[in-house]
Amino acid sequence: MKLKSGSISSKDLIFAVFCFMQATVLRSGYIVAVTRHDSWAMAVTGFLFAVPMVAIYAALFRKFPGKNLIEIDDVVFGSIMGKIVSVSYLFFFLSLAALNIGDL
Repeated sequence: MKLKSGSISSKDLIFAVFCFMQATVLRSGYIVAVTRHDSWAMAVTGFLFAVPMVAIYAALFRKFPGKNLIEIDDVVFGSIMGKIVSVSYLFFFLSLAALNIGDL
């Protein structure tokens, strides 16, 4: 990832989102407790579920070049609903980050 002028490219963002989603699956403590020796299957399943999400993000960033996800939400959903979707989206990722840190 090359950081220039305080921003990252859309490819780097997609890669970061993919890594975050995959790490969330791998770090979930309850999955290991339930699956025990079959935890590899959960990692593969998480990968399979993450690929369509990354494809959706990639398509959005190609359709709206130069915009971040919050700006895209405002365009797609409108001003008020776009803000609600953006806050929900940020809450989701912040809560997953908190859970991942707690697992560590």
